[in-house]
Amino acid sequence: MIDNKKPRKDELLAEQASEQGLEITVDSNAKHRARITRFGHLRQQSKDMSNWLFTQYDEARSLDTPMGELMAKRFGHFANLLSGCANYLLFKHYYTLDKYKLSGLKTCKKHMLCPFCSAIRASKQATAYHDKMVHLLKENPNLKPVFVTLTVRNGDDLKERFNHLKDSFKVYQSRRRDWLKKGRGYNEFCKAHGIVYAYEITNNGKGWHPHLHMILLVDDWIDKDKLSAEWYAITGDSFIVDVRRVKPSKAEVDTMDAKEQKEDYSDGFMEVFKYAMKFTELTHYQIWIAHETLSPTGRLTRLQGSIGLFRGVEVPKTMTDDFIADDAPFMLILYKFLKGAGYSVEFMQDVPLGEVSLDNLGDALAEYNASGEVLPSYIVVTDTETGEVVRVREPCPSV
Repeated sequence: MIDNKKPRKDELLAEQASEQGLEITVDSNAKHRARITRFGHLRQQSKDMSNWLFTQYDEARSLDTPMGELMAKRFGHFANLLSGCANYLLFKHYYTLDKYKLSGLKTCKKHMLCPFCSAIRASKQATAYHDKMVHLLKENPNLKPVFVTLTVRNGDDLKERFNHLKDSFKVYQSRRRDWLKKGRGYNEFCKAHGIVYAYEITNNGKGWHPHLHMILLVDDWIDKDKLSAEWYAITGDSFIVDVRRVKPSKAEVDTMDAKEQKEDYSDGFMEVFKYAMKFTELTHYQIWIAHETLSPTGRLTRLQGSIGLFRGVEVPKTMTDDFIADDAPFMLILYKFLKGAGYSVEFMQDVPLGEVSLDNLGDALAEYNASGEVLPSYIVVTDTETGEVVRVREPCPSV
């Protein structure tokens, strides 16, 4: 069983500082330490899942049957992937800019099994759609964001319950399209000019409970009672819905010249994208069953989507932070995961010239030599045929 205890205050601080994008009143060093702490908790959860998969691998092999061998191969495949996930993290500390950037790591990208990959993926999605919505609200000040949850009754068969939810939502979408194109079948979702949604799966011992979280951009408030009645008419068994206003907070953001205040809706988007599954509330066996149920052909069922104004948002596929295209100096910091102890600094190296390229090499070297410091060794890559310099970089550890 996975530990179901509530996270401590320092864990919550870490989560807020790293994956939710909230502005908290601590300096960048404290935020970075909180993020590393948060990553350590997530990596430990992934390690625990990997260990459980290895145990299932051994048990499947002990059956000594063709089916046992087949299951052992599948358990072993995912166990090895999770075992090697995020064992090292490479950060760049741009100390003159007061910023830390995650610039290198190797992950398994199995977000239905791995809490670490799930958290980073959720953060990327939330940030991309949050930025899109802020832009949309500036262009359409008449629109208001609202948080909506649609549920279906619990059941023992996850596949049946999930398909029931998915198919019912498709019917709701088709009725909205009928109104937009043909002017018939008006419903509460017709008030939405944009929708972004994600599925979530829980099981608290009373059966599987798939449900949908979404943010709608509406020109009129959603009537909860009408929404409930419409949803029940579609599902035939479920009427529990939730409608809440997405309240912004004021966040301090960096601009080119200074800091300025802007409205921040990060809480709402993290509620939508937080996880496909609540890892801390599911057993390892339940996590595995959910993964296998939602990837019957080896390809994971799509668990997120967008409609209307939210279409076309590109979520970064990389797991690293945004790149700083600057010649600013930075400190390389390599972290290694230690079981039961979180991440520990394995290596540090100052890179005083920043990201060295052919364009800035001359100025950078002149400035550095003038300082009187010892110049570090640089790797010069030349073309084998012409002998011309192709690239110049400072050596760094591979992760």
